[in-house]
Amino acid sequence: MFGLISIITALASYWLLGNLPSHLPILLKTLILIPFVILLFWLELGFFTALLGFWMLSKHKKMPSAAAAITPSNTGMTHYSPPDHDTGHASMSDHGQVNHLTDQKPSRDDPTSTSTTAILLPIYNEDVAYVYAGLKSIYQSLQAHHCEQQFEFYILSDSDKASYLLKEGAAWTTLCEELNAKGRIHYRHRKHRVKKKSGNIMDFCRRWGNLHPYMIVLDADSLMGAKTLTTLVSMMDENPNVGLIQAPLYSTGMDSLFARSQ
Repeated sequence: MFGLISIITALASYWLLGNLPSHLPILLKTLILIPFVILLFWLELGFFTALLGFWMLSKHKKMPSAAAAITPSNTGMTHYSPPDHDTGHASMSDHGQVNHLTDQKPSRDDPTSTSTTAILLPIYNEDVAYVYAGLKSIYQSLQAHHCEQQFEFYILSDSDKASYLLKEGAAWTTLCEELNAKGRIHYRHRKHRVKKKSGNIMDFCRRWGNLHPYMIVLDADSLMGAKTLTTLVSMMDENPNVGLIQAPLYSTGMDSLFARSQ
């Protein structure tokens, strides 16, 4: 696909240069050409991605539309197959631990399975009150729909300031008590911030990924309702060949006219 896009972009750029006035300075032509190439390439990428998706949906008519089936949010869900090594027998941190770690990944095909979906919240020196308020809102939504037992939350901290660590640990303890969520909301702090956010998620997958068939990765400011979460899980169950589902984004708290116009 990238080869086709590159060819079209090159031909379009050649056409543009041929139609620009010959008396224009080379510098001006270059300034016109650069944004043209960037924007055209981006538009082509979106067009051919949509075209490919349309073809796949037409070929597999039973596959539901992710955009139509889930409500606006700002997260994604992925399948994860953990490596054969490192079965993950390790405590989450000094503040909390994952109980009853096992080597065997539960099967969702088994009606007696108790496997849960992991909801990851990677944080790094974030506003603790704001982040935990969002997590609390998500958990309360799950409680209201009586489906909180289907999920486990993992606060994955990469914070490197003592003041933040103290607040995070205290807030985690308080949150578990308020929501009666001991054993369902976990907190882990990494001493060494290797590969930043991607490394944070990779460390979770390596240590505890085998405990869950799916994971949902949130941003620090993400909010998601129970209906969206359970729909994502159902879609993954119904489409075992799908590796990732990206939910449509919806921005909140946009007060300016420019922000609302987007």
